[in-house]
Amino acid sequence: MLRTLFIALLLCITAIPAMADDNWLADLLDDSPYHRAKADSLLGELVISEGESGVLLGWLAVGDDGMDGRASVYDVRMHSALIDTSNWENAIQLTGEPMPALPDSVEMYAVAIPSNTMRYFALKVGDNAALWSGISNVAEVYKDTIAPATVTTLRAYIEIQINITVTTE
Repeated sequence: MLRTLFIALLLCITAIPAMADDNWLADLLDDSPYHRAKADSLLGELVISEGESGVLLGWLAVGDDGMDGRASVYDVRMHSALIDTSNWENAIQLTGEPMPALPDSVEMYAVAIPSNTMRYFALKVGDNAALWSGISNVAEVYKDTIAPATVTTLRAYIEIQINITVTTE
């Protein structure tokens, strides 16, 4: 059911820094040793997928103390410029993030973004002692809603072949 919902909501993967294929969610949900190792390499990595009305952010949960326990809160930020420590406070703090799940769980968060704009996303994880992780990797997406121009030069031509035979005497 989750995979079906994911396919229905998303058009294409637009920024996945650590993975070359577009089956990241299926890989994370598949518990085979190969996919488990692939998912383990993404722990804490923020990925982003574009849908018709926004984007879906996804990452694997980390713990309260490293990979132990359950973290307390996520702080997801969006900005029109690349997010780093110098502009983290200026980035828009989003609301409605999921409550952190157990470490190694798939987390997803849908965000509406304006059309025809570049947006950057990053997150931090907080614990019950008010300690915060560093800034995650930064995922970026350009929400393109401008369609290609309409072709107005389409023409139909009839091909005529004429064979002329000239004889000389």
